[in-house]
Amino acid sequence: MGIRRWNSIFGFIFGLFLSWLIFGGNKEAELNREEENYEGKEGGIQLAENWERIILEQKHEENGQNNFVNQHIKLNRPRFAATELGIRPNLLIFLLARTSTAASLYQLLSPKVPVKILVSAGKLAASDFPSNSQPVIVRSDPVSLLIAIANISLNNPANWYLLLPDSTFVNIYELERLVNSLLWNSPVAFGWNINQIKNKDLNEEDGGHCLVEAGILFSSPAMNVLAQGRHLCNGLALTSSSGNGENFALETCIRLAANLSCVSTFQGYEHRWWRVSSDDQQSLSPSIHDQIERLALLPLFNKSLTISPLLSELDISALTKHFLNVEFIRTEEEIKSLEEETEKYYSKEETGWPIGIMDASKPLNRFQAPVWELVTSDWKRFSNNPEESSADLSEDERVEWTQVFNEALTKSKCLNGGAKFVEGYKHFNPTRGIDYLIDLDCDNDEIFERIQVSRPIHSTKLLEKVPYVKEDREIALLVPVETPAQIYSLHPLLRRILSICMSGAVEGRQLRVLVAARNVEALPLRLLGENLAEMRRRCRSIESDLLLLKPDPNYRTTIELAALDEAVDRFGQQNLFLLLSPFSDFQPDFLDRVRLNTIQHFQVFFPIGFTEFNQIVTGLTPKEAEAFVIHKDRGRFDSDDEWPVAALFGADFASARILHPNARSVVTLFLNQSNVHIFRSVEPSLRIRPHLRVCTFEHYYPSIEQRQRCERRRRLALGTRAQLAKLFLLAITPSNGFA
Repeated sequence: MGIRRWNSIFGFIFGLFLSWLIFGGNKEAELNREEENYEGKEGGIQLAENWERIILEQKHEENGQNNFVNQHIKLNRPRFAATELGIRPNLLIFLLARTSTAASLYQLLSPKVPVKILVSAGKLAASDFPSNSQPVIVRSDPVSLLIAIANISLNNPANWYLLLPDSTFVNIYELERLVNSLLWNSPVAFGWNINQIKNKDLNEEDGGHCLVEAGILFSSPAMNVLAQGRHLCNGLALTSSSGNGENFALETCIRLAANLSCVSTFQGYEHRWWRVSSDDQQSLSPSIHDQIERLALLPLFNKSLTISPLLSELDISALTKHFLNVEFIRTEEEIKSLEEETEKYYSKEETGWPIGIMDASKPLNRFQAPVWELVTSDWKRFSNNPEESSADLSEDERVEWTQVFNEALTKSKCLNGGAKFVEGYKHFNPTRGIDYLIDLDCDNDEIFERIQVSRPIHSTKLLEKVPYVKEDREIALLVPVETPAQIYSLHPLLRRILSICMSGAVEGRQLRVLVAARNVEALPLRLLGENLAEMRRRCRSIESDLLLLKPDPNYRTTIELAALDEAVDRFGQQNLFLLLSPFSDFQPDFLDRVRLNTIQHFQVFFPIGFTEFNQIVTGLTPKEAEAFVIHKDRGRFDSDDEWPVAALFGADFASARILHPNARSVVTLFLNQSNVHIFRSVEPSLRIRPHLRVCTFEHYYPSIEQRQRCERRRRLALGTRAQLAKLFLLAITPSNGFA
C-alpha cells in the first residue's frame, strides 16, 4: 500500500513538472505580448496602426478527412423594395357608373388622373364606355363593390382614393390642390357625415356614416383598413331608409368595414360640397345648367370641391366651362400678385427678364462652360453641331427671336426706339430656362448695347419620392428585322444575350427574346428559329419567340411600330419591352438601368448608345473591333432623331398609339403629349455596330430635308474628319494608281 501511495504522489509531481515545461513558456510569452500591446494603447484604446487583420481557415470534414478550404465571401446584393425607390400615383378615382353621365365624367377626368370605372351589372354595359377605359362589371350589392374596390386598390396603389358616384361633379383643379397639400399617412375618410346634414352631434356613439353623394376621399391607410374589413358586411341585410337605397347600403357597409366616420375638416382644409336643391325658390328649373349663371355669383360655389346632383350631360358641360373660367381668373390673380411681390426686390438698373430672375452666373469650372448659338441679322443660325454649322431659321424660330427682340427693346436705352438687331446668342440652362444676349445698334445715337433676356421654364414639378421601379422586373427584348443585313447582324446580338444568360447575370429572372420578322424569306426564318431554339436549350432562363409580321411591301408602317403592335397585343400591356436594333450590343448592367429608368405611366427611356465608326475607316482588325472601347477615334454618342433603342411599358405604348395612330416612329408617339416623360441619357454600356444607313425609303424620310439630313448623318457615322481625310489621301497617292 505504501509503495502504491508513493507512486501516485510521484506521478502527480511529475505531471505538474511536465505541465510547467510545456505551458509555462507559452504563458510567459503571452504575457509579454499583452505588455507590448498595452504599450500601443492610449487610455485603454488600441491605436489604429497596431491593428492586425487575421483570417482564420475553417476546417471541413469530408469522408473522415480534414480539408482546409479558404472560403470566399459572396456578396449578396439585397433586393430593394419598390416602395423605397418609387412613387405611386397621388390619386385614384373610383367612378360608380349607374347612368349615362358616367361616360362623360370619365372623358373629363381620365386625361388628368387615373380613373377606374365600376359598372353596376344590368344597368350599363362595357360597350357604353371608351375602349381604353377597361370598366369593371360588379353586382349592385355593397359587398361585391367593396371587393372590387379592394382588388383594384391592391393592384393600383395610390396615396388617395376618391369614391365618386356618377351623379356628382368634381372640381378637378380643387381636387389636385387638395391631395397635393394633405398628408396621407393616417387613416382618414375625408367627406361629409350624415350627422352634419341632420345637425346632430358628431361625437355621439354611432358616429354616423359617410355620404357617398358628396364624394369620399380615403387615404391609403384608410383604404387598407377598408380592404381588410370588407368581409364584415357578409350576411348583413342592408336596407334603405332613404330614397337612394344603393348609396345607403354602401355607406353602411363602409361604416362597418372601416369603422371610420367622415370628417369635413382635415389638416386645416375643408371638404366643400354644394348640393343644388330642387325646391329652390329662386330658380324655376332643378337642372344645374339652368342655374349656373346665378350660382357663379356665389364665392362659396366657386370654391366647391363636389357638386350634385347631375341630371344630364348638359350639367357636366356647364360646370366644366364654369370652373375652367374660375381657374383662369385665379391663375391671373396669382401672376399679378407674384409680379407685385417681386417688384419690391427688382432694381431698374438690372437688365434681367422677367423680374426676380437672377442673371446668368459665371461657370464654376471649364467643364461647365456654356455653349451658345449665334443668330445673325439675316436670320442665320450658327451652332456647335457636327452635322451642319449654319442653317436658316425656321418660321417658329423667327417668331421666337422676334418676341425676344421686342422684349429687349423695352429694356434698351436707345432714344426714339431706333435700335437695330445686330446679332444674338442663345443658351439653354436647365435651372433657369433659355438665356438670350441681344446686341443692338442705336444708329442715331451711335451706341452699341448688349441686353440680356431670359425665358423661364414654364412649369416644374417636385417629386416627393423617386419614381416607382422594381429591380426584379422581367424584360422582353424585342428585335425587329426585315433586311438581309439586319438578319446577318442579329447573330452577334443573340450570342451576346446567350452569354449574359449563361454567365448568371440574369440572376434567376426570365429573359424573353422576341424577334419580329417582316418580308423575310423562308430559309433565313428557319435558321433563325433554330437559333432561338438552341438558346432555349442552352439557357433555361431564356424564353424566345419568333413573331411573323404581316408583309408590308409599301412600308406603310415602320418595322419598329409593327413589332411593338404585335408584341403588346400578344404578351400584354403590363410587360416591359426593350426595343433593340439588330446592330446593337450591350453589357449586363445596361438591363439594370433599363429597369430603373423605365416607369409605367410616368417615363419612357431612350438611351443614347455609342455608335461605332466603319472598320475600314478606323483601320481596326475584326479582333480589335470586337472589343468594346469608348474612344473618340472609334465612334461617337449619336443622339440623332432615329432613336433605335427604346424601353417602354406596353400600357404606355398602347395609350400613345391611340392618341397618335398615324405616327411614323416610336419617338413621335411620345413627343406631342404630356402624360409620359421622355428620358434620354448617354449609355456607356450600349453600342451600335457599324452599318450602312439607307436614306432612300420615302416612308421613313418623306421630305427632301429629312433625306438630306440622313445623308449627312450617314457620313458622320463613317469616321472622324481626320480619318476620312487620311483615307482620301491614301487613295489618291500614285502608288494606288491615281496620278
